[in-house]
Amino acid sequence: MRISGVRPTFLVWTLSALFMAMIVGVFLSHSLHDYRHRRQVILDDVSSIARIVSSRAAHSYASAVNLLLKTRQRLQMADLSPGQILAEESYQGVGVAAMGLIGLDGRMIATSSGEGVGADFSGRDYFRAIVDGKVWDEAAIGSAVVGDVSGARIIPFALPIREADGTLIAVLAVGYDLGARVNAFDDQRLGDSGYVSLTRLDGSTIYHDGGDGDHGQSREGLAAIAKALPDRNASGDPLLREIAVIGLDGKAAFFGRVEGVPILSHVAVDVGELMQPWWTQELIHGSVILLSLSGLGVLTFLLSVQVARRERLQQRVQAAVGRLARQSETIGRLLEVAHGADGVRPDAAAELARTLGADHASLWRLGSSGFRCIGVRDAAFPSHEGLSLDAGPLADMHDPDCRVARVLPDGLVFRQDGMAHFRSNVAVAPIRVDGALWGILAVACSVDSWAADELNFITAATLLAALDVQSEARLRAQREAEAASQAKSDFLANMSHELRTPLNAVIGFAQAVRHLPDLSRDRIQGYADNIDSAGRHLLSIIDDVLDTIRIGSGALEVDRERQPLAGVVEEAVAMVSPLADSGGVRIEILAPPDLAAVIDRRRFRQVLINLLGNAIKFTPRDGSVTVALASGPDDTVEIRIVDTGIGMAPDKVEEAFRPFQQLASPLSKSVGGVGLGLPLSKQLVELQGGSLVISTAPARGLTAIITLPAAA
Repeated sequence: MRISGVRPTFLVWTLSALFMAMIVGVFLSHSLHDYRHRRQVILDDVSSIARIVSSRAAHSYASAVNLLLKTRQRLQMADLSPGQILAEESYQGVGVAAMGLIGLDGRMIATSSGEGVGADFSGRDYFRAIVDGKVWDEAAIGSAVVGDVSGARIIPFALPIREADGTLIAVLAVGYDLGARVNAFDDQRLGDSGYVSLTRLDGSTIYHDGGDGDHGQSREGLAAIAKALPDRNASGDPLLREIAVIGLDGKAAFFGRVEGVPILSHVAVDVGELMQPWWTQELIHGSVILLSLSGLGVLTFLLSVQVARRERLQQRVQAAVGRLARQSETIGRLLEVAHGADGVRPDAAAELARTLGADHASLWRLGSSGFRCIGVRDAAFPSHEGLSLDAGPLADMHDPDCRVARVLPDGLVFRQDGMAHFRSNVAVAPIRVDGALWGILAVACSVDSWAADELNFITAATLLAALDVQSEARLRAQREAEAASQAKSDFLANMSHELRTPLNAVIGFAQAVRHLPDLSRDRIQGYADNIDSAGRHLLSIIDDVLDTIRIGSGALEVDRERQPLAGVVEEAVAMVSPLADSGGVRIEILAPPDLAAVIDRRRFRQVLINLLGNAIKFTPRDGSVTVALASGPDDTVEIRIVDTGIGMAPDKVEEAFRPFQQLASPLSKSVGGVGLGLPLSKQLVELQGGSLVISTAPARGLTAIITLPAAA
């Protein structure tokens, strides 16, 4: 199956490319969706860890505070010795590593295990916080320390013991193995760069585990985060408050704390590190898909090679069949399209070359100066313009008995742009019209010899070309005769009407003066004015006709010299002002005084009067006509006459430039005229080296643009 206009190999590659693109698109879409899902799972997991850490830290803090309060109460009651009380209470507390009573000098007074009595704790941060008054009655939290025996990470909590008047007498401390509770998570959930950290609300570190040993946050930054925690978490729990910070570098940190607990939990991970297994998995998947697509590309290539080979074979068969079919068709197909000016269409030579598979085919018209090329098909010649040939070998083409194609044994030389091109094995055939040589047809082909049927084919082409030339000549002569007859009829009809109207006025007013002797002087003066007006109108019609005839015969001469255009425009406007006033049309002049052109003043004024008169006649009352002068490109001057009249259809402009043509319009019957104003104006402008074009549209007015060479 072959889709019309589409090569099979292109179709194979297109379908393969679409399939590959679909596979890649599905893979990328799935990978993007899976990436977002995996990343969100990691963030949700870290958020869950942060909540657990906050909850466990809060629970441990509450347990430690309750234990300290209970123990302090028993110590104040003094029902047993301090060592016994500490031993009993530490035994009941879950996660308690040790308890001790510290004197104001920093020395350990008693311990739950009985060991370490007398040890110096004056430098511990929780002891200093109580002794220095930073903590009054609430629990102080110390930085984590490593137990001497257990090696566990111990977080100390301390509570002051005061007299009734508030005097500090001792410090009660308890050590909790909080690290085991806080960081009881699989390291794979946090990765090598992840860590868990507990800090006080002022940003100082209590406990840190994981990462490179440093959470990388300043005390001020952590204190600001603690203050910035929302009033409640996303689930609406007012006690657990949390905030997530996800950086552009792929790091994610979750901060949380429980209301009333002065501990800020901080869990952070490197999302990129945790996503590394996923990237490895996707890389494997992508490699598999790439190998699959490569295999598909190889299969597509092999298939396209087979398809192209089959296509070339089909083309060869079709070309052979087509050549036989074209040679067997009637030769009239060569000339079935629109004819050229000479009766044979110029691309007939190209059609013949394609039919015969020739390297060269050219059509030549015989003129007074020799053979002139009117059509060619040859890779060496881009067009027939400037193409010539050496006519020596064609001398016998003038023999009336030479009527069939023959082969030139010495070939033929063609010339173009000073370059000579030799073509061998050239077959030429004469084209004769009414027995006279009209032209020749030359065909060159890179074969050893011409077959008889091919020469007969060329001869048949020239015979039909001759018939076609004769037919076209008769049709052209008939059209010209009909056009001349129609032009004559139109001219006589227009002239008879236009001449009769002013003549009737002259005769009528003259008879009135002769047969009515009692007329007043004013009445006679009015009749005389009418006779003068009709006579001048008649004279202008005759002048336009004579000028048109002179221009057509080349007898009209113009006297060009430098003239300021503003003065000529003002003269023309003054002469048509009465017509504008009577029609209620306003005339506006936009003419810079320094613009000048090389013109015949009288003839150019005649052009302006014709164009202004037409503009006024075809502009309804209360309309306007504007004459604007301006400098144009390439040292030219433009004169634009713009009216607000009825305009015309753009496809009627060419017809309006024909002599004795009046286009149908609501005003055409009332304005009169023989239809010479526009044609005569165009011819007069062109005689002065300028051009006249019209831009218009129905009901949108008309703009006449005159372009003239500017004066130096």
